[in-house]
Amino acid sequence: MNKIDESYFLEYFNKSLIDLENELEKLIPPKEYPNIFILGVPRSGTTLISQVLYNHLDIGCTNNLIARFWECPLVGAYLSKIVIGDRCSYSYKSDYGRTNEIDTPHEFSFFWREFLKYTNPFDYDPQIEIKNINWNGLKKKIIGLNNILNKPFVFKTLEYTSFYLGKFNQIFPNSIFISIKRDAFELAKSIYLARIKNGNVNNWWSSVPLEYNELKNMPFEEQIAGQIFYLDKLNNEAAGKIDKNHIYEIDYKELLNDPSTFIDELVNKIYTISNYKIKINSYPDKLEKINKTIPREILSILMKGLEKFNLK
Repeated sequence: MNKIDESYFLEYFNKSLIDLENELEKLIPPKEYPNIFILGVPRSGTTLISQVLYNHLDIGCTNNLIARFWECPLVGAYLSKIVIGDRCSYSYKSDYGRTNEIDTPHEFSFFWREFLKYTNPFDYDPQIEIKNINWNGLKKKIIGLNNILNKPFVFKTLEYTSFYLGKFNQIFPNSIFISIKRDAFELAKSIYLARIKNGNVNNWWSSVPLEYNELKNMPFEEQIAGQIFYLDKLNNEAAGKIDKNHIYEIDYKELLNDPSTFIDELVNKIYTISNYKIKINSYPDKLEKINKTIPREILSILMKGLEKFNLK
């Protein structure tokens, strides 16, 4: 037997389930739930927030099982309901934004990229693509996920949502958008380490701002600083265009020091806008930051990059 590439297998597998996906979509009721969308710069704590919420609230997520069904997420969610059920994870393990356990949150990037026509992140124009996106189809999929598990979901969508935050707020009027902030120097250090882990400090890593062409020929420290600057600018400008009642802002240090207050405030905020009270299953203990050593000369270089964009 010849070897089958994993990506080929998953693509073929997804396409073979389209008929079942369509059948599920017809059967799902139109009940809307409040959902939680997480915005933030890479390494700002977006994965940690998704874990805190999924581990301690009665909500669903696109876990590592559902993530393999990006073309037929309803099939994935139904299978997850059978295989995983309401089992709680309580895991806070991740490797630069990626979790490994089958029942832990996944970014679900293939799904979001497909729906938002995000085929080339290095050359993307939301003002053009907004007209080509099937917003009604996207809404049906999210409502479908909610109704299969009978609960709200948390999605780590980052810039996928920030590009179209007004539209997301329109089609999901009962939802909350969490914007997490972190010190720019801490972000730069963590992104630098992610680049090193990925093999080459000069290679781009993770989210791509619309201003990528301005950054691509800069030295790595200025690329990192520009990535932070422009993505944070995108999130701030997007959040400024919708009702503040739908935005919850939190600093990374606040999340670490007092995650229980964060949970209480978020649940109350969701109830205020949706009249849906999310059940709190438990409260997390104080969270710990993992410190990694970086040579002093690299820290100096990263600081110079941040200074170019007036980030301190």
